[in-house]
Order: sequence, then C-alpha cells, then structure tokens
Amino acid sequence: MKKLSHIECEIFIIDYLLSHRYVDHKQTTFEIMVRHVPTNDRKIASHSLENLIRKGFISTKRKHYGVHISLIPDKLGEIRVYLHSLENQ
Repeated sequence: MKKLSHIECEIFIIDYLLSHRYVDHKQTTFEIMVRHVPTNDRKIASHSLENLIRKGFISTKRKHYGVHISLIPDKLGEIRVYLHSLENQ
C-alpha cells in the first residue's frame, strides 16, 4: 500500500473537516481525526494536522478527555486557496 505524503494528508484533513462541517463550534477530537487515516500513515497525518494548527487554519480547544479541533470560520477563504494550491502541486 502506498504511503501518503504530507500534502496528501493535509488535503485529506481539510476535505474531511469541510465535508463534515467541522467549523467553529462543531468539533471533533484530534485522535478521531487521525484515526480516519490508514494505520501506516497516522504519524504523517498527526504531523500534518499539527502543521495546519501552526498555520492558523485549525483551532484547538482542550477538554479533560482530549483536544478538540475545528476549522476557523474567518479563514475559510484562505483555507480554500491553500487547498487549491496543494491540489495543483
């Protein structure tokens, strides 16, 4: 099975969060998001997710049972431009 690259993981994560409308108050946990990726690619997916958080596209909220993530609604335009640039690479 082919391993996913960081770009493919970032595209998958953004597409998943957009398609399930995890924006602003609707959130999913960091661990559940990583579990949607095949087993051999979870480490890459975790790094890609952390990279998207550092870029400011995904917000985090700490709960006593884990970290919740969602897309930042003010940056949806920037996220779509970034996604388009990733798909063209």
